[in-house]
Amino acid sequence: LSPLVAKNLSETLNRPVKVGELEGVNLNGIRFGASSVPATATDRDSAEMKAVDVKFDLWRSLWSRKLELEVTLEQPKVFLEQEKQGWIGTTIAGEQEEGMIALGTIRVQDGDIELLPLKPVKNKRVPVFLTDFNGKASILDSNKRFVYEFDGRSRTGGTVAIAGETVLPSQKTKLNIRAKNFELAEIDRLIGLPFNVYTGRGGGNLTLELNPDTSKTPMNGVAEFEAATLGVPSVPRPVNASGRLQFRDTQIRLDGVKGSYGKVTGFANGTLDLEKGFDIALKVPSTSLSDLLKTLDVTTPVAVVGKVETNLKLTGAIEKPVLTGIVRSTAPGKVDRINLSQYAATFKLDTATEKLVLQEVRATPTSGGQIIGSGQ
Repeated sequence: LSPLVAKNLSETLNRPVKVGELEGVNLNGIRFGASSVPATATDRDSAEMKAVDVKFDLWRSLWSRKLELEVTLEQPKVFLEQEKQGWIGTTIAGEQEEGMIALGTIRVQDGDIELLPLKPVKNKRVPVFLTDFNGKASILDSNKRFVYEFDGRSRTGGTVAIAGETVLPSQKTKLNIRAKNFELAEIDRLIGLPFNVYTGRGGGNLTLELNPDTSKTPMNGVAEFEAATLGVPSVPRPVNASGRLQFRDTQIRLDGVKGSYGKVTGFANGTLDLEKGFDIALKVPSTSLSDLLKTLDVTTPVAVVGKVETNLKLTGAIEKPVLTGIVRSTAPGKVDRINLSQYAATFKLDTATEKLVLQEVRATPTSGGQIIGSGQ
């Protein structure tokens, strides 16, 4: 029995499978000892398990001439490496001829899984570890469609439940992910967001469509997050934020998000489209001019004192966004030795050219008159 099952599994998975010694047998199943699916020269994915419990319906198999197996992997330790074509590198063979053993359902019981995403952290791939992993996968349509549901915990805290369907050989996948108090950096690595997430925790309910033939990853659902630190390409400082996100296809809508950039704190609404880029409005309450200039890395040749409120607009491509804004005074100010009763400015920061343009500056000195200017 052991060599027969090992041979069939090896043929189905197109790779060696080592089935342990026979520990028990009855009319409805077989139990084997420690077993493994070793890595191969072309695929580093592997699995080791304490035992393999195989169930079948002998009566039904007598009529169908096919022994459909329900395999339970007890306490497996699994390693999966993400590749460009997807998470599963194993090529499942088509269904064998009538009368052969068929693999119908694979169950995982108390598993530990190491996932190695493609997206690096500081030029190094960092794994995600899941524990207490349980669930099952059903193999349908002549081994061409997998329907599965699993749940587990991350070593870093938080829970996740995954339900989905994968079609072979295209690797097209639909996933529903429900997470709670999960580390955002791990979610970022697993999904591969177009920006980096360094810290924070969050949860939500998301449906994703993964297709190896395109970099587009349509997502639908909602997510909430706390104390997130984001790194946006070409933006020199990280963005800190908390709030709620709504996902619709390739669009992410910010819903009551509070964030800070450098020494500036504000509130954001709008959308981030993974194809079209940013369309986000930011409202910054009264902030000192010195903090605002430090945040924008601008050094003035003379002392500047005052407080302003700011309305910002972030637009353009994700890789090279453009920040425009209107600044208005909320308190009297001073530039060098000139006291000002009111002052305002409009500006544009183009990250592609690394140029900050002051489109118009207006100031009213307390002694009278008006000053109008521009610069960069």
